[in-house]
Amino acid sequence: MTEQPLFRRLSDLAGHLTASLLRLLGNRAYYWLAAFISLAVLVDFTFFHQVKLMENRMFDMLVSQRLRYAAADPEIIIVDIDEASLSALAKDYGRWPWPRQVLGEWVEGVEKQKPRAIVF
Repeated sequence: MTEQPLFRRLSDLAGHLTASLLRLLGNRAYYWLAAFISLAVLVDFTFFHQVKLMENRMFDMLVSQRLRYAAADPEIIIVDIDEASLSALAKDYGRWPWPRQVLGEWVEGVEKQKPRAIVF
């Protein structure tokens, strides 16, 4: 007679215990199982947050493994008003927000290049 691995013996024992418990409880076993699962989910949502953690990890994995990355559209140009622009124009126009006249002049300069749209 060969010696069974420990995992196999534990698996058989768990199967026998489960079968015995199901025979003992009969049809009520499903009610107890539903109650146990509901309680486990409630405890997790209240204290442990493992379901949310798994959901976040799955979302991160799906996003990192996506097949297509959108290429930048060469037709779109973003003009950013950064700190250097603000400090350079502060002498002439003051602090942000600049007067409408300044932004209007900028829009007129951009319109000369005939863009399809200007979005603020």
